[in-house]
Amino acid sequence: MEENEEHGVFFITQDVFLFSSTGKLLALRHFSGKWLLPGGHINKDEDWQTALFREIEEETGITDLEISKPIFVDNWKNPEGFQYGVFFAGNTSAEEVRLSDEHIEYKWLGSLQEIDELDWWCEPLKERIIEAWNGHMDSEG
Repeated sequence: MEENEEHGVFFITQDVFLFSSTGKLLALRHFSGKWLLPGGHINKDEDWQTALFREIEEETGITDLEISKPIFVDNWKNPEGFQYGVFFAGNTSAEEVRLSDEHIEYKWLGSLQEIDELDWWCEPLKERIIEAWNGHMDSEG
């Protein structure tokens, strides 16, 4: 290793593409006005799975869910620094959402047009959501 080598510092988040039993995708509107997926940070001494389920319950009140697999790992630059995100696929039979104080609105999205109309947290997130939507629709058959 070279002496001048510098390692990046990343903010790590986990988010879930949470689909309802009717095939709709859950989006949350942050109090900043931007839209995002349910999820968040891992607390100190917390494993990834506990953190992901905790964040989803805190943000949505949903406890009836299944997380199937990671579908994206990505990073990008945002105003706070570099963001490193792990994105999971998930399903729930819940349709009611109880928002945390971080969020002001939620929507179950049923089409690419609805996804495209929202002002997402950042462009890379929107791109990943469109990719996940297309993959989900392909697997639905």
